[in-house]
Amino acid sequence: MMQKPPTATTNCLLSVEKMSKQLGSSILFSDLDLQLNRAETLAITGESGAGKSTLLHIMATLESPDAGEILIDGINPYTLKERQRSLLRCQKIGLVFQAFYLLPHLSAKQNIALPWLLSGLDPNTDRIENLLERTGMTHRADAKPGQLSGGEQQRVAIARALALNPPLILADEPTGNLDAKHAAGILDLLLEETSLNGQALVMVTHSDKAAQRMQRTLRLESGRLTPQT
Repeated sequence: MMQKPPTATTNCLLSVEKMSKQLGSSILFSDLDLQLNRAETLAITGESGAGKSTLLHIMATLESPDAGEILIDGINPYTLKERQRSLLRCQKIGLVFQAFYLLPHLSAKQNIALPWLLSGLDPNTDRIENLLERTGMTHRADAKPGQLSGGEQQRVAIARALALNPPLILADEPTGNLDAKHAAGILDLLLEETSLNGQALVMVTHSDKAAQRMQRTLRLESGRLTPQT
């Protein structure tokens, strides 16, 4: 069984302490610290290649740091076995990445249902229909990823991340493949959903306009996270 987090009064949902990561001869970050509270929204900005996506992957437990510690709701995922870590990821984290990671043989509706199936639960059809409607994808519910545009695939990926109302949403350029109108709508959806459910949101973005809608912005540069105003 997955270990239970210690009882605490802290409002901290995500804690990163003294984290380091190196790719080849390139040091992406060293002794990096970050804390994110429940229901907080955070934008992470920086130049391409600064390590933003790698940092998000580590938060998502998809990559391991070279050094340091990460706690998600009081749990260190890297002390867990892979199956336990996968379960924690499914229950605690909603993931939206640039590559989408939609299963090509499943329809949009079936891809959104995946978090329930991976958790051993029956899909909530009302929730799925609501997410399809809110992302403007009701008319494409039965289409497979290969039949969808990049923007439509992004909307399905976002709906899937929101499906189980996990406490932490991690999004890598969630509006990067959308036109201005749909980008604003998707950002509205992410902020409305996370606010309604008390979820924390970490968004990697190159968009100053999107970053300005977050409660806090940090810039990853030269291996350090610094506040950006």
